Amino acid sequence: MNALRWHLHQWARRLGMTGLVGLGLLAAALLLQAIQVASLQQATLEQHERLAALRGGAGRRRRLPGGATRLTRGFD
Repeated sequence: MNALRWHLHQWARRLGMTGLVGLGLLAAALLLQAIQVASLQQATLEQHERLAALRGGAGRRRRLPGGATRLTRGFD
């Protein structure tokens, strides 16, 4: 455990204050990016599912009495 602390202390000493601040900002930016990407991927997936449902419902035809057909929108 002492060796790990010593190595971390040496890295911090080599980076200096500016390097540590930069490293912290980089870690925060990566975390925020990962959170936003996951959120956007979920929203995109939901939109694709909704679009597929709308496309599937748009092409159905309904048989009317007398043999005529009418294009339905899925909510008639």
